[in-house]
Amino acid sequence: MPFPIFSYDLIIIGNTATGRYAALKASLWEARVALVTQDISSSDEADSLYNFTLTQLTQIAQKWENIIPPSFPPIETYQEWAQEVITIFQEESNLVKLEAQGVDVIEGKGEFCRLPKQAFIINEKKIQARAYLIATETTPILPNISDLSGVGYLTFSDLKIQNTLPNLPDNITIIGEDPKAISLAQNLASLNKQVTLAVANSHLLPAEDQEISYWLQMQLEANGINLLTKSPLLEIQEFNGKKALRLGKHNFKTDEIIIFPATSPNIEGLNLEGIDVDYDGKGVILNKYLQTTNQKVYACGSIVGGYDFFNLAQHEVEIALKNALFLPLFQVNYHLIPYVIQSIPNLGRVGISEAQAQRRYGQNFVIFKEYFKNNLVHLSQGEPTGFLKLIIHKNGTILGGHCCSNHAQELVSVIALAMSQNLKIQQLGKINFPSPSTWDVMKGILQQWESYYYRTHPRLRELRKRYFFKRRP
Repeated sequence: MPFPIFSYDLIIIGNTATGRYAALKASLWEARVALVTQDISSSDEADSLYNFTLTQLTQIAQKWENIIPPSFPPIETYQEWAQEVITIFQEESNLVKLEAQGVDVIEGKGEFCRLPKQAFIINEKKIQARAYLIATETTPILPNISDLSGVGYLTFSDLKIQNTLPNLPDNITIIGEDPKAISLAQNLASLNKQVTLAVANSHLLPAEDQEISYWLQMQLEANGINLLTKSPLLEIQEFNGKKALRLGKHNFKTDEIIIFPATSPNIEGLNLEGIDVDYDGKGVILNKYLQTTNQKVYACGSIVGGYDFFNLAQHEVEIALKNALFLPLFQVNYHLIPYVIQSIPNLGRVGISEAQAQRRYGQNFVIFKEYFKNNLVHLSQGEPTGFLKLIIHKNGTILGGHCCSNHAQELVSVIALAMSQNLKIQQLGKINFPSPSTWDVMKGILQQWESYYYRTHPRLRELRKRYFFKRRP
């Protein structure tokens, strides 16, 4: 018996925040859209919400404890508050609202029909579209260590379970490269836990500007966190009620371990081989238009690889939808998309790093830094540490901005806006911002630029000297 066929402009595969955003956006553009849930429960999304909320709460509590010590609330309060935030947020983004916007939400798990007849089969129905967008989540890849399951471990998702966070022991080892591992280590240290953070790389966040990464390492050490670099998990055993670990060259015992595993794209059962879509362990292989090796199939979100930040996924969705629904003319450009890592303080970034600038521009760029130790807003909030770093081409073009501050969102957003409008550093000096504000730190960088500009333009300096000399009485 042949499958009944339903036609759409776009079929989106994956009930993720990225998939729902794409479905809503496409429906607002008057496209006929189907969203196949693929039996995804959005646990990755809940993890991000939990991490963000826990970080916000520990920062607030730390400030309050500095005023009225000791005034930390019980850990159960953190758990209850974070769970309430997740519940409210997920209610605001449920599938019923998508259906109200005209999106056909199809519950279940399906697969692509083998070429040459391109379609998607779900619930014994065949649905077809001019284009398809894969927006599934990722799946964890645990270390291939014997006795790991027998000895036992926790993942970040386990912390959301009631009573897990309050009942954590005092000595904890966190293993993983994920930015959430860093913020969790800092949060648990704030809750008076003895924390060890083990990473396989030679330093934290190797994709970030190296100066920023090393500065964050010093922050972790100041938080009392034992940071082990070049320390992948090699062996685990249970010994006298504790967990004996071999992490790189280090051997020690801990009460509990929390693993942030590597991830791979969740494409199991989609039959991508049958529609000529190539992929590897890092993600689906895409071109600059976000097309897979099958040009009618696009992908965006966490399965693309890299950081799992929603604003990056939103940019990918915008590009993928324009190319899928209209013409494939638009290219993805991460250069102008700011993002913030929820460490304490936050790390914000837009544009390229110092190492990337050296490779691309040689000696044709300069770097300016300004610290927050004299910024009134930071001082009044008890946050004197951190700095803003701008990478500027010698012609004044802003190439990148990096910030260590709990106000990093504000700073990198303004820098990203200036970069997107092709504003040069000297033009930023024409914009007045309220004072006092975090943006006051930019005044110091603008003064540094002005000093640099005059040093490198002696003719302009000479003309001004002559001008003022002639006008003196």
